[in-house]
Amino acid sequence: MNQNPYEVMGLPSDASKDQIESRYLILVKKAKANSKRIWTQDGDQERDWAHQNMEFHRINQAYKQLMGYADTKPNRIMFRELLLSEKVSYIWEYYRYHIAGVMLLLGLMGYILFDQITKEPKPPGYGNPDVIISIMGEFGNIKTEKLRQSLGALFPQWANIRIKSMHTKTQVRDEYDVAVQQKQFLTTAFETPPDLYLMDETQFNRYVNMELFMGLEGKTASPDKLLEKAVIRHIEGSKDPTSHTFGVNVTDSPLLQGIGLVGDVIAGIRTDARRPEHAEQLLDKLLEAGLD
Repeated sequence: MNQNPYEVMGLPSDASKDQIESRYLILVKKAKANSKRIWTQDGDQERDWAHQNMEFHRINQAYKQLMGYADTKPNRIMFRELLLSEKVSYIWEYYRYHIAGVMLLLGLMGYILFDQITKEPKPPGYGNPDVIISIMGEFGNIKTEKLRQSLGALFPQWANIRIKSMHTKTQVRDEYDVAVQQKQFLTTAFETPPDLYLMDETQFNRYVNMELFMGLEGKTASPDKLLEKAVIRHIEGSKDPTSHTFGVNVTDSPLLQGIGLVGDVIAGIRTDARRPEHAEQLLDKLLEAGLD
């Protein structure tokens, strides 16, 4: 049951703010003195301590109500007179979000510092790959590290061979597949251009009409091998009526065995490749390995 705040503090109903302030300080000092006696006398200390805390809470609430700032912070005079446990309670009540923010900031700074200390150094040429290969198709789990090691043995001068893989379904069956396909288109359009693509036939046919691949005539050191494995297409809607070799079937290449590629694999060089000369060298190796 709520008590009249004037009655709680033992004041008349017409008491001034100065009287309320003075009375409050007297009651706080009295409560503080009583709490000290609790710990020096015999008896049920835990029960007496709880009772004293409840009594102080009643006085404190009455004081705040009479002073007209029940939801504001205690003034400096009040705070000095509080017990240690009550000071802690006040600080937590009014500053807990500030404390949480500071702790979060310190934690973030600690994480950044730890990350900088423990971060492994980037390999030579990390920011400037010697070749970027993008694998796209319904291939499953691609063992990119195995392929990277095989290519590294063939091209020891390449310090950074970057390989990316993106699983894409052959058939679009629902809205989720449509969303994945849209994401794939956007990634292909705005990503750092790969030099060489390895795709299944469905993806190759889809992207060849977007003029993603350059013509490969004259781009390899072995034109006969290129002709044997050539994937010739005509770009729909193109003003050029001629069909061109935009891809090479490298399914049989030993370099691609055991890395998770299933079905036909077609290699193509992107029209805006960063390192087209490296892509051509890599294509030659795929052709040589496939025809030996």
